[in-house]
Amino acid sequence: MVKGTNIMNRYYNNIIISILSVSILLTSYSKLVLAGDTNLAQANPTGISHVYSTTYNDDMVENQNMPVLPQFTTQITTMMMAQTGIIGTFFDAQAHQKGMMLLQSLRAQSHHKYQPSRQLCSFATGAKSLAASEEKGKINAYMLNDEVVARETASSIHLGSNIGDTDHWAEARSFISRNCSVHDNLQNGLAGMCGNGPTNKDRLNLDINFTKLVDTKSTLNIDFTDNILTDDEKDIIVMSHMLYSNKIFPKLKRDELRSYNSGFAYMDHRRAITKSEIARNSFVSIAGMKSSGNGSNATYLKEILKTISSNKDSTDLMADIEINKLISNNPSYYEQMEVLTKKIYQNPNFYIGLIDKPDNINRQKASMEAFGLMQDRDIYESLMRREMLLSQIIEVQLEREFLNREE
Repeated sequence: MVKGTNIMNRYYNNIIISILSVSILLTSYSKLVLAGDTNLAQANPTGISHVYSTTYNDDMVENQNMPVLPQFTTQITTMMMAQTGIIGTFFDAQAHQKGMMLLQSLRAQSHHKYQPSRQLCSFATGAKSLAASEEKGKINAYMLNDEVVARETASSIHLGSNIGDTDHWAEARSFISRNCSVHDNLQNGLAGMCGNGPTNKDRLNLDINFTKLVDTKSTLNIDFTDNILTDDEKDIIVMSHMLYSNKIFPKLKRDELRSYNSGFAYMDHRRAITKSEIARNSFVSIAGMKSSGNGSNATYLKEILKTISSNKDSTDLMADIEINKLISNNPSYYEQMEVLTKKIYQNPNFYIGLIDKPDNINRQKASMEAFGLMQDRDIYESLMRREMLLSQIIEVQLEREFLNREE
């Protein structure tokens, strides 16, 4: 572009010099003729080859020189018009070059700014089923809580409503067949009750071991929306019974409910269920958060974890067996958030990937802030449940103090 401008400048300068030279020539020649200097006219340095006479008069100037001047003017004008077309061509070329340069510059900027990196795409693919898994977890939490409430209220839709006081015996049979450890109660103290114990030793004491059943697992095989009862579903239901509805309020007959005292006692029982519901809400919320998710992004999460080294040598990738242990086929909402807000940052390649275009860095920052907002929301909901628990504890303490004062 600079080279073309220099050529045009030189071209303009040459035209100006030519015009000035012609003007000087005409001026000098006119002076010579009017002055009558014959020697100078014959010694014309401009290259005019015509031989002039020794004397010039007005007739010669008017008859011989003046008729030629209009033709000369026409020729000069024609030449200048031709040169003007060339100048216009240069202007067109200059405008075209500027337009092409601007277009190429914008294309380069678009390529630089709007080409996402692979690391940025990992956030989007990792969160592909996050919202669906969260909603599914809330449904599972609701159905688990509804099952416990049905048992506590002896609802007709629950098995416990038909067996009365034998409900504890049913739980005992479930304990013997699934969770009994013969080594408990001193040395083989439960052998007489449980025999050799259940065949699946991994489920021993899972009815009371919250850490083993819930806390150490990222995903529980729980999906109450289908008609398949899994081992995790059985164990989580039994644990909820052990924690919040171990003793069921005895069923009252219709005649008994007609009396004032029985009706008052039943309402007290419902108040106790309500207090238990507040405590149980935290348990079912955790179970729902760790229940089986949508599963559509399990493959992507496993690919993300494959880049995390299993030892000090960053070139050795995790084996597929180890990956399958970390990520289930239907990862829960809790497990997906654990990968997107924790494990992905344990990969050294993540920080190497930050050596990228500034626009991609800003996009990754926005994605990280989005996941941070999700996490803050989960923390907020947990604090709300904690606040309800604390308020209920205070209520129970005040009720006890009030009853003690009455006595």
